[in-house]
Amino acid sequence: MKTKKVLKIFFGLLGGLVLAILLTVLFWLGPTLKLVAQTIGPKALGVPVKIERLSINPRKGTIQLSDLSIANPDVFGQSNAVSIASLDIAIDMGSIFTKTVVVHQVRINGPHFTYEQNPSTDNISEFLASIRSFADIDPSAPPEKEKPKKKKSNRKEPKKVIVESLQINDVQVRLANTHDSKLDVGAGLGQFSVSMTNGTVRLDDLYVGNPGRLTSTNLFTLDEMEIRMEPGSIYSSNVVIDAVSIGHPRFFVEQTAETDTFAELLKIATLLTAKIPTNPPPDTTAETIAAETQPETPVAPPPTVTLKGFQMVGLQLNLLDGEDPELNVRLQMDRLSFAPETGNLVLTNLYLTNPKRLQSPNLLALDSLSVEIAPESLGGDTLVVKDITLRKPYATLELNKQTDTTTEFLKIAKGFIERAPGYPRPALPQAARSAQQEQPQPAPENPDAPPPFELHNLLIDDIQIQLLDTTASNNVPEAASMLAGIASLSLKLNDGTMQLKEILVPNLEGFAASNMFRIANIDLSLDPASIHSGQVVINDIYINAPTLEMEQTETSGNIAQLQTALMKFVPDVSRRPKLPEQAGGPSSKPTETAEPIPPAEQPVVLHALHVNNLAIHLKRPPETNAAPTGAFSMGKEGLSKLNPMNIIPESLGGTGADGSETNTPPALFAFDLLSIEPLQGNLSITNLHLSNPPGFSRKNLVQLDLLELALDPDSLQSDALLIKQISIRKPRIRYERQIMTDNLKALQKAIEQATMQQEETADQTAPAAAEGTTPETAETEGQKVVIELFELSGGMVSAKLSIAPAIPIPLPPIRLRDIGKEKGGATIKEASTKMYDAVYDEIIGAIGSTTGIAGDMLKGAGALSFDAAGNLLGGAGDTIGNIFGNSTDDAEDDTANAEDADDGDPQEKTIKRRGAAGRRSPLFR
Repeated sequence: MKTKKVLKIFFGLLGGLVLAILLTVLFWLGPTLKLVAQTIGPKALGVPVKIERLSINPRKGTIQLSDLSIANPDVFGQSNAVSIASLDIAIDMGSIFTKTVVVHQVRINGPHFTYEQNPSTDNISEFLASIRSFADIDPSAPPEKEKPKKKKSNRKEPKKVIVESLQINDVQVRLANTHDSKLDVGAGLGQFSVSMTNGTVRLDDLYVGNPGRLTSTNLFTLDEMEIRMEPGSIYSSNVVIDAVSIGHPRFFVEQTAETDTFAELLKIATLLTAKIPTNPPPDTTAETIAAETQPETPVAPPPTVTLKGFQMVGLQLNLLDGEDPELNVRLQMDRLSFAPETGNLVLTNLYLTNPKRLQSPNLLALDSLSVEIAPESLGGDTLVVKDITLRKPYATLELNKQTDTTTEFLKIAKGFIERAPGYPRPALPQAARSAQQEQPQPAPENPDAPPPFELHNLLIDDIQIQLLDTTASNNVPEAASMLAGIASLSLKLNDGTMQLKEILVPNLEGFAASNMFRIANIDLSLDPASIHSGQVVINDIYINAPTLEMEQTETSGNIAQLQTALMKFVPDVSRRPKLPEQAGGPSSKPTETAEPIPPAEQPVVLHALHVNNLAIHLKRPPETNAAPTGAFSMGKEGLSKLNPMNIIPESLGGTGADGSETNTPPALFAFDLLSIEPLQGNLSITNLHLSNPPGFSRKNLVQLDLLELALDPDSLQSDALLIKQISIRKPRIRYERQIMTDNLKALQKAIEQATMQQEETADQTAPAAAEGTTPETAETEGQKVVIELFELSGGMVSAKLSIAPAIPIPLPPIRLRDIGKEKGGATIKEASTKMYDAVYDEIIGAIGSTTGIAGDMLKGAGALSFDAAGNLLGGAGDTIGNIFGNSTDDAEDDTANAEDADDGDPQEKTIKRRGAAGRRSPLFR
């Protein structure tokens, strides 16, 4: 009994002594660890390690550390590699022995980290080498073979750690270079906080600095970012993020005269990749052991993440010029929100600012962008976008006395483009590979794979290109004027339809018409099944009511003024950036000529194009609209007023002496319907009208019911275009004679003058001809044409030769065969001139045979004499009576007989090829 009592007392005293010793050790654990760290740390790392204070309170569950520093090796310039101002941890001691350890608070103040390198080494490598030396580890020794672990039947679940509050303040990370401090880059954040209790992660005042050769302080800044999660989902298999909010992210990309942001970052990346060690060769023995040692249970897949909402405000991308701050521009977006559960994405107020030398604030602006995505397609093989809607995308071009939009943006782009070929290219070290890995593995092809992106509907409202011109005065206009616009663009890929509504080019100031150019709508019909294939098939394109209003004032024309304004945005060669292939002169590689792709095999195939109700009008000043007293003529100065490029001659229209009002100009050129079938090579125009030159009494020169053209589509890309047939049905030609000329010659002369001036302009702007190239050989270059059949039938000429009424004269059928066939093709000019001469000769011959006037006189070999005019007036009544005295049946019989007579051998019908004197220009050009 006494023995038991003594034993109890002994063990009680022993337990108390052990507990006292344990408590003493625990309370002195902090200073003990501090002593160990300051003693062993310098020996292991080879640098001084200092800790100002380290305390551990097991009763309260607190750990406190202050002023920790690990110095840098002596060969580097920075003082410390690691420093921490303070560390405070509070643990719930009652939870240590439970499945869930609760950490009430972790607070770290002022953690600063420095990675420094020089051409031969870096501080991390020095620390690792020192640790290996201290632990007597040979890095070149082969790794020890691990013994297979025995399988354990009952595996304990890992403990969960809940951090109620984590706060890190004033974090700084620095990448330093000992020999080039201009490559130093710093990054940091004001505060990073996490609360698993509330499920929130917050970051404030993040920044990434720019290298020292750039004038801007930072490469990237972020005011704040907050992530809100469902607390109960953090340890589940599906982490649910309620919202991600990003506030005011800003990027700063800069260039100077010597370098730019990309070049400096690539230098840093090149130095970093050189320090990455290569992977050791694979250990086949370890791989065999690992393969034989299978885990008892399969590894659980990583948890999935569900995002309910995302929002970003105040995004900025700043493009800076260190030499010229007036070239700074900014791309900014007010707000971007995305809700994955509904698939709705909304962007508001996106714009790209102009450089400061321009008055208009923005180059591009977009009011809003709305996207509806099918939620079930997120994360799938094909992202399905149901609808995209853009509101008010505007682009503004500006001219002022100093500069223009194109010039300013070319200045911005020039430095980046010309320096890009000299950018350093980081090369990652290659690990040892097996022979099987070294063989290139071809990527598997799956032609039946679904497309990565699928769009159903697209709508763009109110598209505008604006022009701000302040060159005329120092006063800045209140707003830019619209240069061109589209009311809406709608694309429905599921139905295969696309529509553009109200395409406008408004008229310039000082001209009467509201619009210079207008199309009511353009409708496209596509094959929906072809949209995501290798060949997009367009069944039909309908262009409705295209109208061009040309106006001329005393000094200029609206097209010329618009063209002059737009040409100011075309920079000269000296201001354009030199592309990489231009830097070393012309490429020495021979140019390979690719085989032409047949029309039916092109990436985009069009079956039919239809243009309805086209009209081109011309309005001239009132004194210009008056009928001239002499022969019609057009000088080069007058042509340049309307259109310096001379695509449409000034003289092809205008208000004549037929009494039409100046506010309703006649149509220079108009038709009801144009239809083109590219794959079949068919073209047709119905009810075509061509206006009379000014100075003649009637409105239209030519009106024809139908013009048809059939060509061989396979010859479009050959040296000789084969036109099977050109057919003109029922042309109504109003021939009118003045004293010195006629309207056909006036039209021909206007076209000739326009063509001559256009050729002169092209000669002045074209590059110098190659050595050995003569004007004669240059004219023969280009695609030739062979016309198997040209025919004109059912024609009628209404000839007005004086003040007497017009004389209707049937025009005999005209057929020309095999134009250009004998010499392998004729030029377009030669072929069209031949057809024009044939038609003109038949018109003159028909009029001459009816009126008795010599053909040469009608053609204008000399002025129409007064005697001839008198004879014409005297016999006009009999002639008109003879023509109208014939019955309709007789006229039709005559026409039929003429057609029958022409059905024989084409060589039997001789048509005079002689036309008007001088250089000829084609009518059908």
